[in-house]
Amino acid sequence: MSRHIPGCAPRITRPLFAPATLWACIALSLQSVAAQAAEEKTAELPTVSVTATNFRETALDDESKPVSVITEEEIQTRTPTSVVEAMKDAPGVNFSRAGGLGGQVVMRGFNSNDLKIPMAINGTRFRGRNTLEYNLIDPATVERIEIIRGPAAAIYGSEAMAGMINIVTRQPKPNFDEEISFRLLPRSIAYESVNNLLSARVEAEGGGRGFDMRLGVTGRRAGDYETPEGRAYNSDFDDQQIDGTLGYSFNADHRIAMNFKVAETHTNRAGGLGGAPGLEAPLTQRVYLREDPIREKYLNLSYSGKPKIKGINKVDANVYARSLFTDVVTTRYPNASSVSETHRYVIGPMMYGGKAMVVSDLIKDTLLTAGVDFFLQDWDGAESEIKGTGTVKSSSRKKVESDSTQNGIGAFLLAEHELNDWVQLSGNVRYDHYRTETAADVITIPALADKIRENSSATDSKATYALGVLLKPMDWLHFAANYGTSYRVPAVFEKFGYGTYGTGYLVPNPELKPEEGKTYDLSARLRLNRLASNLTFYRSNYTNLIGREEITYLGLPSSRRVNIGEARIEGVEFDLTYLITRELSLRAGSAYTKGTDLSADKPLAYIAPLSATLGLRYQTEVFYVEGDMRHSRAKTRIDTTQERETQGYTVFDVYAGVELKRLNSALPKATLRFGIENLFDKAYVDPTTREAITSPISHTNPLLEPGRNFKISLTGAF
Repeated sequence: MSRHIPGCAPRITRPLFAPATLWACIALSLQSVAAQAAEEKTAELPTVSVTATNFRETALDDESKPVSVITEEEIQTRTPTSVVEAMKDAPGVNFSRAGGLGGQVVMRGFNSNDLKIPMAINGTRFRGRNTLEYNLIDPATVERIEIIRGPAAAIYGSEAMAGMINIVTRQPKPNFDEEISFRLLPRSIAYESVNNLLSARVEAEGGGRGFDMRLGVTGRRAGDYETPEGRAYNSDFDDQQIDGTLGYSFNADHRIAMNFKVAETHTNRAGGLGGAPGLEAPLTQRVYLREDPIREKYLNLSYSGKPKIKGINKVDANVYARSLFTDVVTTRYPNASSVSETHRYVIGPMMYGGKAMVVSDLIKDTLLTAGVDFFLQDWDGAESEIKGTGTVKSSSRKKVESDSTQNGIGAFLLAEHELNDWVQLSGNVRYDHYRTETAADVITIPALADKIRENSSATDSKATYALGVLLKPMDWLHFAANYGTSYRVPAVFEKFGYGTYGTGYLVPNPELKPEEGKTYDLSARLRLNRLASNLTFYRSNYTNLIGREEITYLGLPSSRRVNIGEARIEGVEFDLTYLITRELSLRAGSAYTKGTDLSADKPLAYIAPLSATLGLRYQTEVFYVEGDMRHSRAKTRIDTTQERETQGYTVFDVYAGVELKRLNSALPKATLRFGIENLFDKAYVDPTTREAITSPISHTNPLLEPGRNFKISLTGAF
């Protein structure tokens, strides 16, 4: 659709300390370097593309929205324990840790547990377990991670208020060989010292005569990890999964495929969301929380084609089903001689959904993407049982929540128009219709019975829209501006859910209203052959934002969700990549976020302060060496009712790898990788990690990040 300038697409970058002033100085001082690089053509930044914004392979330079891409090589270099860890160096992204594997993404002031940062897998929305969903993705299966910052409602649903994350997994390619063949490959074998993690993934790939196939098996097991101040008890985990794709291509233009996954994961929460203050608190405040297990089954059927119809470029459609089951086990110690072990059996949700869309170039210089999607989310009411000793009485398994459903259907239209060689316009509109229902036949809190029944069925509809403009007045200088609206209907568990929360309870609020938001952002982008940089300012205004209110329930410190009248989140994001020589590259950037509850005139809780990263990588055809620095200022602007101040920190990581093909020709695509994370064994906590402020500070409250960690892995490719 648009003109592509060779060598002018950015890589994913990491923060540095200076926003506007430094960015402008860099732009001016490096013009001579850019001119020389343009002539030499010997060292250029690679082109990076993204599919999350419009379901088409599109160069980042042709997107008005702020987007980051975590490449497969970056993921493999760090061998992250979880996909959340793989993203934590992206501008404006934090990891709210809960254990060795578990935690949530925090972006532009929002925790993914709050459902404002939806996750998609290969463009299909993952629904149902917002607190745990990132635990269920094996990083060894991921080809890249695409992060859209800001509203992304057009094709992912109106609830994409702060952005969205699309995890792209590796897929087999169409195979038209006359003979059908298969190959087996150890895809990844890894070890970490901080928790004695052992992980392995094996894949088989093959096909022919139009068929293609990829089958993978993953196994991972880790003990409690060590912090610089002691062991993070109850941070161990293990998981196993089988996944695969079977496809058939009628020809180069038409393909059908089936994706499936069966997995079982056991995770423990040493602290963080729901798990604070962990096992280091005084006996009566301790929380021993684990998901034992989480079971997932998934099946997706898809079609992708390029019909030979005038004006129709592409047609995509899919339908899917996903079932989930979790036994959430919470152990408390009411006194020295008693133990209360509660099993909460979360049955579901059972999810059905699908999408169909068409891409058209019927209008001159304009690409239109139109489609519909739907989801059916069915929860069987949770069941619970208590196993007690001492003064705690046991109770048999019984139903403690009503059956409930939430269904939605949406229609969207995205238009991208190239006005001329240097002006591109985009706009989208979407209409969503939701229905939320509960049977209201099991009510555990009699005082709320009338309110729950009055609000047992609700219908909500809303249109959202976004506008964007991308200006390229010069090959090396681009500007972008975006405005978008968002709208999120409260989930079933937000309105009616009841369960444990730290040492107390999460109390339902059936009168919650939908959230609404408006976001503005403005970006300036520098594009040289050897240098790419982005500077983005944004402001988001929200009404009826859903937050947490700390209350006392049954004599225990508890929480419930409430609507905040008005809130604002604003900030600046900066990133830069500079290819110093063909082998040596610099990556840097920073992010600052400020969140305010305007109704109460106080800060929003768990907003990350100014953060930064800096990386230097030397890479040849034989080996690479990389050093990274991660920095955060102290968090002093806080909501004192929910959090405490945290100290700033600076942490260093070192990575290296060697291509084994130079040592053994029988290993043409194998890489031996090494790493040392938290090189100087720094004791620090991510400022977005949740804590229990009524309990003493310890290395599990708030939960400290892992200490010095030695990594070794072997990765392979077909």
